Amino acid sequence: MDIHRERNGSNGGLVGSVLNGICKISHRFFPDNMQEFDELAQRRDPKAFYNTARERGYYDEEDLRGTPLMAYLNMFSEGKRLDFIDCADKYARLARIALRRFGELERGERISAEEIKVRMRNLKDNGYDVGKYYEMNKGELWEHWKTIKQNIRKFTDIYCSNVIVEIDDQNRRQKEDAISHL
Repeated sequence: MDIHRERNGSNGGLVGSVLNGICKISHRFFPDNMQEFDELAQRRDPKAFYNTARERGYYDEEDLRGTPLMAYLNMFSEGKRLDFIDCADKYARLARIALRRFGELERGERISAEEIKVRMRNLKDNGYDVGKYYEMNKGELWEHWKTIKQNIRKFTDIYCSNVIVEIDDQNRRQKEDAISHL
């Protein structure tokens, strides 16, 4: 009989201690987090607020529902909007470098490794991580270039699809002009 009481008592004690432990963890976790978010909110820097929230795993307004951060929904949304504008500007610049056709070639000419390296350098100067392209041979360089172009095109389509339409039109006109001059 005493064994059953001990088990029931210890189970109740175990559940209680687990619940107390969870409460202690949440009380320890959220005040530190909330203090940091409170300070960011006081600085009135929505982008810093949004970036910090993203680092903590909050990517969308839905992620804030039911959390203490819901009080900062407007600041989070404004930071998200500003981050989107920055990404749109960045990928518009990168797309204008990477997605434009190389100059037309005469019969027998090929795009040189140096031309690809110049474009890679321009991308790097505009904040894109192109890797160690300078150590690649021409075949590796071309394959790496195609991968970079696909990646930039994907993100440009997300952030500023109108730029892709503009570049595709320019590329089509350049190709048509080259064909008409043959």
